[in-house]
Amino acid sequence: MQQTRSGETRTYRGGSLEELLPQIVSELGPEAVITKQREGVVGGLGGFFGKRCVEVEVELPQPQQFTPTPALPRRAVVDAYDCGDTLVGHPPVGHTSLAMPVPEPAFAARDTGSPIIDAMFAQALPFADHLTAAAAAVSAATSSSTLRHPEPWDEFDLSKLDLSEFQPLALAPDTRSEQDQDQEQAREQEQAREWAKQEIRAMKAGIAQRHRAAAPTTALHSVTAPAVPRALAAALTSAPAVESGRLPAQRSSTEIVAVSEALSEAGLPESLVLAIHKDVSREVRPFANDLPVRAQVRAVLARRIKTKSGWRGKRRTIALVGTYGSGKSLTAAKLCHAFAVGGGLSVGVVSLESPRSAIQLGLLTEGIGVDFQIADAPSQVALAVGRVDARDVIVVDTPGADADDAESIDRLERLLAALRPDETHFLVPASADVQPSQALLAALAGRIGVDRILITRLDEAPALGAQIALSISSRLPISYLASGGEADFGLAPADPVVLAGMVLP
Repeated sequence: MQQTRSGETRTYRGGSLEELLPQIVSELGPEAVITKQREGVVGGLGGFFGKRCVEVEVELPQPQQFTPTPALPRRAVVDAYDCGDTLVGHPPVGHTSLAMPVPEPAFAARDTGSPIIDAMFAQALPFADHLTAAAAAVSAATSSSTLRHPEPWDEFDLSKLDLSEFQPLALAPDTRSEQDQDQEQAREQEQAREWAKQEIRAMKAGIAQRHRAAAPTTALHSVTAPAVPRALAAALTSAPAVESGRLPAQRSSTEIVAVSEALSEAGLPESLVLAIHKDVSREVRPFANDLPVRAQVRAVLARRIKTKSGWRGKRRTIALVGTYGSGKSLTAAKLCHAFAVGGGLSVGVVSLESPRSAIQLGLLTEGIGVDFQIADAPSQVALAVGRVDARDVIVVDTPGADADDAESIDRLERLLAALRPDETHFLVPASADVQPSQALLAALAGRIGVDRILITRLDEAPALGAQIALSISSRLPISYLASGGEADFGLAPADPVVLAGMVLP
């Protein structure tokens, strides 16, 4: 806090007026007067990310003018803390006493060496006898059995109490086997998995409600979903019946075709739908023929989906790459909020975009204790990362790229080569056509090591078939699902069972 002095005023600077008032009162007193108040911004980078401050000028209080009080007329003065030597008899030579002589008490209760104290005891002596008698009467009344109420513990004889019964219990050591401990750990993982399911189910329910509210007009109602090709329908209805002969024909022609239509509408390619039904007929249906076809297909689809969201190292550096408009900055902010606020970890965030483009990420992560750095050139990356190297998690936002823009891919490759992240997540928006993301992923192959796929904008398009097909075909696990435009909400680890349920409810 800056403090200077000019004439009869002082200048104070702080974050707010409420922060400065206690210091002003403690230094200048409550009579100080604020004459001027100004607001400004200090610090920051290039005029951005500065800290707001308040500067006030305070006028020093004027010294008070004391008017001498006229002397009181001479009268008897008694000083109870004095020994009484100057109050009795004549004052010492060379001194003028302001107190009138105090006569010797006629009766002294005790000799304390001070006539004043002896006189006070003499005056209180008549009341002492009455107080002693009253105290004795009260004591006798309270000790009487007629005035005492019995207490619950009166019937117990504490002398016969066995104190060994009240000894503290020794905690037994953990003698569980490794198998029991593994089972408990598996239960905890299942609880975490169930939590992720509930989060994504709630997210999906909100998506469905939003889509029902924004239903298309009657002019668009004539548009029908793509039907299953005849060759695919014939393969699905005939092949299982020929192989086993145990599946009812009615079930083959109705349920399987209906499930296949649902998978095609979700965006799964024809080849993947055929492969899923083939696995169902060989691995699931012979052992769970009583289950509905939809449940059998959902189980096989969940087994094909690979997910991975955790890490085992001491520190984690996550780089987010993707096409323009895939939601990298918002997803980076969601990760910062999740790890810093929800997980209590120390988080650093680095933007590899220009300072003008990095402003959004700085604003989204403001106020949560995240160390924010900017490095828009490969030569600046090492310095920016070094400033947040002690953090538990480092989230890195990168500039967008396009498969048809070779310069954007070259720049992204140079930045990531200088960064050397632990993980590189490829963002695939659920609301857009998957073809641009698929083309960019193919262009990055061999140049940038993409580790995982992160699906964004789930709230804008709940159909995930094309995105899941991209994950299966590229053999990249899905890490997280991002939804909504809030930085502190809408991010959950991917779960294969939940994802299969979103494709085939």
